[in-house]
Amino acid sequence: MSLILTLLREALDADRTAAGDTQRKLDLILERQDQMSKQLDDLAAQVAANDSAMAAAEALMMGLHDQIVAAGTDAAKLDALTADLSANASKLAASVAANTPAAASPAPADASVSTTTTAV
Repeated sequence: MSLILTLLREALDADRTAAGDTQRKLDLILERQDQMSKQLDDLAAQVAANDSAMAAAEALMMGLHDQIVAAGTDAAKLDALTADLSANASKLAASVAANTPAAASPAPADASVSTTTTAV
């Protein structure tokens, strides 16, 4: 009878160990899912910001093109456009710098999370 109880205890202990391993793996999967979800949200925000910056740059270029076409070969109009562009160059540079998203730095590796996979 004691042998049966011993075998049952060993089987129960093995089941508890397996359940603990499964829970740790599940926790790791959920943690990684949260990380990936945040990364995807960050990527979507970056794409939206880039789209907005590209649209603004396109509008700027088209406006500049239209002004140059409107000035034609009139020296006075071209001089006025040149003066206007020169006067606004620093504002433009500041606007571009302020509205250009900084490159995202890679997240530091979490030493407590193993990157190896094990069979379940």
